[in-house]
Amino acid sequence: MLVKLEKCNNIETGSVELMEHTLNLKYAVNGSGKTTIARAIVASIHERLGKETNALATLTPFKYRKDSSGKPEVTGTEAIQSVRVFDEHYMNEFVFQADELLKGSFDVFIGGDAYKQGMEAIDAHVATMQKALNEDQDVADLISDFNEISSSFGKETKSGIHGSSSLAKAFKGGNTVSNIPVGLEPYKSFIQHAENYKWVKWQLGGIDFMNVGSDCPYCTNDIHGKRETIKRVSEVYEPKAIENLNKIVSAFQRLDKYFSEDTKAKISDFVACIGGYTRRSSQLSEDGKGADRSLER
Repeated sequence: MLVKLEKCNNIETGSVELMEHTLNLKYAVNGSGKTTIARAIVASIHERLGKETNALATLTPFKYRKDSSGKPEVTGTEAIQSVRVFDEHYMNEFVFQADELLKGSFDVFIGGDAYKQGMEAIDAHVATMQKALNEDQDVADLISDFNEISSSFGKETKSGIHGSSSLAKAFKGGNTVSNIPVGLEPYKSFIQHAENYKWVKWQLGGIDFMNVGSDCPYCTNDIHGKRETIKRVSEVYEPKAIENLNKIVSAFQRLDKYFSEDTKAKISDFVACIGGYTRRSSQLSEDGKGADRSLER
């Protein structure tokens, strides 16, 4: 059966083939006219059977609103006496009910004592699982570590890692904790200490007093020839970045057992990087606000 449509909403002219006594499925991209076709067919049938008047007029395109020659027309439905459209209205009205599959069918076919007992048993099992998970320290630690890693990536970018993220700041110069720069080896025990960021912060606190005299502001020993080396610590290390680096590396290490061998290798390569990661800063504002900053090796 070939149904022809003219001047129906966005359809200037077109046709659709239907099979009688069969569920006809029509699919296409949004806005292509599927709903209009269904409404036009139903409207033409209802008008012919006297169920509605001027039903097709509601589909008049805007450009024909003041043109009597632009009335919607549907032909080919003369033999159809009834039609059911499984559209969004039907789905909302009959299928996607809040508490039941079909109107009135739940209590008839499903609801009952057996169903209630089954649901109570399921709820009890779920509650037991939730309690076990909530009290499992390993699960809590796993979630905490994943949150630590996830939050370190900062804002989403089209590629790479956002330049203002804690991960970017921690690794932009490479892992300077594992790979101590040449000349700073004497500070190894402090740099690789578990609370190294506190030492760096303490060390930075004395920089302003280094020009007071020739003595070390920490130990009052002569620092002749060592002044530049001491200052270099503040140039390479920043307390917050080192603290973030420690947390991120520790989280990766604790999560190691959950990763594949390939992922482990990639993570190991990343956290142990010597050369560091450079920041691509095209179209950056002076203070970096609103900038699309990312890291790339």
